[in-house]
Amino acid sequence: MIYIDIIGYIGTVILGITLIPQVYKTYNEKRADNLSGIYLYLQIIANLLFISYAYFIKSLPVIICNGIVLCFASSLLFAKYKFRNQEYQSIA
Repeated sequence: MIYIDIIGYIGTVILGITLIPQVYKTYNEKRADNLSGIYLYLQIIANLLFISYAYFIKSLPVIICNGIVLCFASSLLFAKYKFRNQEYQSIA
């Protein structure tokens, strides 16, 4: 069973970090008009459902993973509305 848990935690780390580059880029450029709001809403709903499901089956890796992704997706949704009226300014 320990090997199964290790696989779960490795998957959690990998999936948890997948949105970090997008969050960084969005906040660095202060631009989120290219992000799909529908995608972000669906991602947040899916994460909340998976967290609920994982709670009932007592799967900590699934709870952690979806909690991390939920935080990143929520921050991207926040950025989408925060930066919606700002003009793009290149950093370079």
